[in-house]
Amino acid sequence: MSFCLKPVSPKSARLKSARLRSAAVAALLALAAVPAAAQEASGSDPAGMDRSGTHHSGAGHAGMEHSGMEHSGMAPAGAPSGAAHDAAAEAMAAHRRMTAAMEAVTPTGDPDRDFVRMMIPHHQGAIDMAAVELAHGRDPELRKLAEKIIADQRREIAEMEAWLKAH
Repeated sequence: MSFCLKPVSPKSARLKSARLRSAAVAALLALAAVPAAAQEASGSDPAGMDRSGTHHSGAGHAGMEHSGMEHSGMAPAGAPSGAAHDAAAEAMAAHRRMTAAMEAVTPTGDPDRDFVRMMIPHHQGAIDMAAVELAHGRDPELRKLAEKIIADQRREIAEMEAWLKAH
């Protein structure tokens, strides 16, 4: 078996790199959504409490009413605290905003138009999450990547908005 390697133009390499970054962001977003989706689907939080404040797990607590108790300072075991908690909360808030904006797009039946209308909030979500990295992250490589993501996604949003206006 033989392989023929074609020369890759710098523009093609940039596009491929942008696609890989977009795919990586989408994969991270999907992974971040899994615990929240499971929690939402089950109607309970990680501590086993449903939306009414009733605890559904733990010996001696099954069915115990907690709605009158103060829980604001409680966090699940292993949950981040301090600045790490702030960063995680901000990233998840950005993710929720992005998801809500994408779900608010009413399909038109035009796959091209629908794609662009959903990708704009998706890209904005990437910008918002990259901004969280810049606000809280310390790794120089990731901070540089976050800056690049912000610049690239803003440019791509502008391209998609221009396409929408032209079509």
